[in-house]
Amino acid sequence: NGLVDHCDIRGNHAYAFERSANGGGVALFGGGIISNSIIANNLVDGNPGYMNDGGGIYASAGEIVNCSIISNVAPIGGPSGRGGAMYFDSGVPVARNCLVTRNMAYFGAVYMAGGELDNVTVTRNRLCVALDVYYGTIVNSIIISNDFSNYTNRNIDGILYRNSCTEPAIPGAYDGGGNIMADPLFADYTGYNFRLQAGSPCVDTGTNMDWMTGARDVDGNFRIWITNVDIGAYECGFAITN
Repeated sequence: NGLVDHCDIRGNHAYAFERSANGGGVALFGGGIISNSIIANNLVDGNPGYMNDGGGIYASAGEIVNCSIISNVAPIGGPSGRGGAMYFDSGVPVARNCLVTRNMAYFGAVYMAGGELDNVTVTRNRLCVALDVYYGTIVNSIIISNDFSNYTNRNIDGILYRNSCTEPAIPGAYDGGGNIMADPLFADYTGYNFRLQAGSPCVDTGTNMDWMTGARDVDGNFRIWITNVDIGAYECGFAITN
């Protein structure tokens, strides 16, 4: 139940030959908090006969808050790699105000067997299903414009989406309301700047949550600028006027 804060966790390699490997950069087994940190260029791999989970982060509990999770890898050459950026095992791990981009895995940039994503931007991840989700909740998050050759943007079962921006549209059984399918109008998509432009449909269209009082986004700006929180990891800071 410790705290890792303002750290750069980069270039690590978790490997196991005779069992599963978990967490190329970080593994949270009993809880704890990772905050205001960069988790980048980490790798998890091992015996392809076992599952190798969480190129950046493996969590069965705990919180990942205000982090950038970039360019991490779980195996992509076979079905043993799950969660290039994050793997959430059964339990209640939570990610809030996080950017997830340029990660790779066979199954999911984010793979969830439980837990919650609040205000997370998942975009421009490669060679994987953007989300491979079996249980959990996704709120105020952007899951869009990920790069695949043979897979879809989501593989979902037993998940609830609320006030999120996704492609394709959320199936009715998983739609908790307030979801949109639209271009989020990133500031510079090709330049990997995933902040929102003032005219974005994600501005002021999220649902406010108790944890947001006094909270900051991944840039350190106040999470609620006007009345409603923005969707995604970044708060725009501009009001929409008609």
